[in-house]
Amino acid sequence: MLVGVKDELEKLRERMESIGVHLESAEQRRHTDMTVGIWVKKLKDVIIDLCMIKGRRLLEDHPSESAMEIMGRLKLRRSSYPVFPLYFQKDSLFYWEKDVWEHFTRNTNVAIDIGAEIRQVDKMDPDGGWKLLCKMVFRDDDEKEESSRLKEIGVQIVEKCGGVPLAIKVIAGVLRSKERSDLEWNKVLKSEILDLASRESSHTLPKAITELCNLRCLRLKGSRVPKGIGKLKHPNHLEGFVMGHDDDDDFFGGRFPSWMMSPSLDVSFPNPTKIMLSLCTSCPQLPPPGLLPQLKYLYIERAGAIKTIGPEFLGPRASSAATSFPNLQELQLSYMRNWEEWWFGMVEGIGEERRGAPKLLPRLSKLELIACPKLREPTACHQFRGIEYQSCQGPKTEIWDCPSLLLSTMPDLQTPLRPKKKKVWVDYLVKFRWVVVIFVVLPVSFTIYFLTYLGDVKSTMKSEKHRQKEHEENVKKVVNRLKQRNAKKDGLVCTARKPYIAVGMRNVDYKRARHFEVDLSAFRNILEIDKERMIAKVEPLVNMGQITRATVPMNLALAVVAELDDLTVGGLINGYGIEGSSHIYGLFSDTVVALEVVLANGQVVRATKDNEYADLFYGIPWSQGTLALLVSAEIKLIPIKEYMRVTYTPVRGSLKELAQAYADSFAPRDGDTSKVPDFVEGMIFMPTEGVMMTGRYASKEEAKKKGNVINGVGWWFKPWFYQHSQKALKKGEFVEYIPTREYYHRHTRSLYWEGKLILPFGDQWWFRWFFGWMMPPKVSLLKATQGEAIRNYYHDHHVIQDMLVPLYKVGDALEYVHQEFEVYPIWICPHRLFKLPVKTMVYPEPGFELHHRQGDTSHAQMFTDIGVYYAPAAVLRGEEFNGAEAVLRLEEWMIQNHGFQPQYAVSELTEKNFWRMFDGAHYEHCRRKYGAIGTFMSVYYKSKKGKKTEKEVQEAEAAILEPAYAEEA
Repeated sequence: MLVGVKDELEKLRERMESIGVHLESAEQRRHTDMTVGIWVKKLKDVIIDLCMIKGRRLLEDHPSESAMEIMGRLKLRRSSYPVFPLYFQKDSLFYWEKDVWEHFTRNTNVAIDIGAEIRQVDKMDPDGGWKLLCKMVFRDDDEKEESSRLKEIGVQIVEKCGGVPLAIKVIAGVLRSKERSDLEWNKVLKSEILDLASRESSHTLPKAITELCNLRCLRLKGSRVPKGIGKLKHPNHLEGFVMGHDDDDDFFGGRFPSWMMSPSLDVSFPNPTKIMLSLCTSCPQLPPPGLLPQLKYLYIERAGAIKTIGPEFLGPRASSAATSFPNLQELQLSYMRNWEEWWFGMVEGIGEERRGAPKLLPRLSKLELIACPKLREPTACHQFRGIEYQSCQGPKTEIWDCPSLLLSTMPDLQTPLRPKKKKVWVDYLVKFRWVVVIFVVLPVSFTIYFLTYLGDVKSTMKSEKHRQKEHEENVKKVVNRLKQRNAKKDGLVCTARKPYIAVGMRNVDYKRARHFEVDLSAFRNILEIDKERMIAKVEPLVNMGQITRATVPMNLALAVVAELDDLTVGGLINGYGIEGSSHIYGLFSDTVVALEVVLANGQVVRATKDNEYADLFYGIPWSQGTLALLVSAEIKLIPIKEYMRVTYTPVRGSLKELAQAYADSFAPRDGDTSKVPDFVEGMIFMPTEGVMMTGRYASKEEAKKKGNVINGVGWWFKPWFYQHSQKALKKGEFVEYIPTREYYHRHTRSLYWEGKLILPFGDQWWFRWFFGWMMPPKVSLLKATQGEAIRNYYHDHHVIQDMLVPLYKVGDALEYVHQEFEVYPIWICPHRLFKLPVKTMVYPEPGFELHHRQGDTSHAQMFTDIGVYYAPAAVLRGEEFNGAEAVLRLEEWMIQNHGFQPQYAVSELTEKNFWRMFDGAHYEHCRRKYGAIGTFMSVYYKSKKGKKTEKEVQEAEAAILEPAYAEEA
């Protein structure tokens, strides 16, 4: 260290201590003399600034690590913000955190080292802090009852204040102005104000910090960018950079800060690798990120004021030989509704072999242009020609919802945009199909619903004994019918329901060939609700709407209640059923306790998991009724409460980030089961944002507390549920209480979002108010009135698919669906897949329990249903789309990733691939053991798309159609 510098710094410290003595005396007088108080405040700021500038100049003149350490140990105080201890090691690291109190406590050893006097505020324990909060908020004796009711939230607020009395007092002032309700106090608990209590200036960098000459790292933890950041020089690392507020992602400024628009942005910030500019709705010009040397990922979305992106995007030196975006790998420009032009001005010929030409995007591997409706000829894209990319085939490009884009101007760009589809007569039938739906389907549907309801009421008026007697008589009829079958000429056995009656979109093609029908239409009664055993015994045609009407008033429900009213018990057991509680209880079939079935020989048996028919019990799910005829089931009941407390949480980011947020919403990483909600589902509304919904059962008393919001989503005039949940993207997280039964059937009126495709104006307020009471149209009637042409049209131009994939692969699956279909919204719902005593048709991954992945347990692997329902974006744009090929690729993806495809959907699986996806060993064992071969159709024969030929019927009857195994490739 240079001679004299240390002495000068020590003198500087001594002067500050001397001044501090005088200030302490003045501090005591300022409480009685306002003039002295003002003088003290000003003098403090001036002295600190002068000392910092003096110290800085000493360091600039005589730089050394020792000098920096001494300077850093100076304890600075300002009247407008708390103490900020600075400790410069050789990294020159400074932390700017919201939690200043905690940071100061951690660094008191610095002050001790230099012998400074330490005055720490004693932190209060939760009880003491709660008493202080009560004293400040509840000042009247008659408010004691309110304080007791709000104590739980209040203690959490106190704990979040860190026990600091000043912070508690500040929050008390806020709470006094709020309504005394759980909702309002929860808002305060979750708001940023707790972190900013008594520290208004925490969003402003102290002047002394902006003058630090050797700052290397600035961490902005959980905060907006503070004022004064533009004065910093050459920080090598900037962490936690967030524009706008945490609870409102819009950046309302009319332009970006000057430091972002600086022509030397790459000099000031040489190391950023990822930038996302989102919701900068009022900025007409973008920053110049083109020369950032380490930038790899750039995402710009919802920049509504941008009309042109020009050479300024590359930076002021774009016309030189410098490389623009030298390391950029992914570029996404999305939802820019006013963006019209994209050009690079002076950089014409970029990528061409000429001396001195600048290079553009040399490492770009992915370009996405999404929902930019006004974008015309992107001149910039011409300049991609001739560029050498890391990928030998050039950048992977995705362009959709950009109707003004002229593809003819982009001959060298690899794009999935398809040629325009020529309209044919069936396109107009589909477009105006709503006329038939309104005047035929809806009135008839409503009539059927009403008559079905009367039938259910009539059934409930009968005694359990009478219903059981009717059941036994109907079972005898089934047995007799089976005995009438002539195996040589009558065909294979199936139910007598019309082909279009099934709720699924797969048309029942097997019924269009020779078959033998058995009528099960009488099996639609709830036989018993056993409150002691917590079992509901029901017949196979009992639907979800019917059973919730019976059980919910008793504060009971099936453990898994499928969302749509029309879904029947038989279909959910023989096929597939899921709900928001499946992350706890598994699929619908996992909640079954016993099955009563009629075998091929007419024998009636009761199968449970631990009796002699246990193999049949495990074999029936997913068998599509091809092992036996189901005539009743005993299903697990659970206790419930009157309301569901639903929390709507918006999430933003990439599809993989959305998938992780979804997993975190119901599978806490710390394994705390108390955080697991009763219900969970997610909706991905676009590639960068979605809403996660979690529900917990709540009592009537809780729901009706003052300040709580109750939303009766079941009323016909209410907004459709998926659109209601989407509001969280604008208003932020919110909580409401929904009557439990209405929550169970929240997607019924709109058929998820398929109702929008069937009736384009069905979600409008006027339609909901005047015609919403007739919704939804019955799926069976929609299928009955569509005709062969419309049916084939939907197979090729519409997607109704569910993908069951392991939880850890959800991010990959979402990216695949986006690439292949571009369908939004997407529904995601978790479910357990249990490790059973036998290997059934669907099963968890072998050895899953060894990996200890998020959501998994030793006895069950967590899967997710990814629901893809709607017309692909290419179809909506009027482009060619081959639905059969897309589904075929989807099925192969699921096979490769241990996924499963529910068989209600249209399938393109070959016989070989069917048994690659599903395991058939146990299924074939049951078919042989219980005589199903030659009597009942095989599951592949029943699921296969297309009308069966007479040859196929004969082969099926002879039991030579399918071996239940995958052939070797």
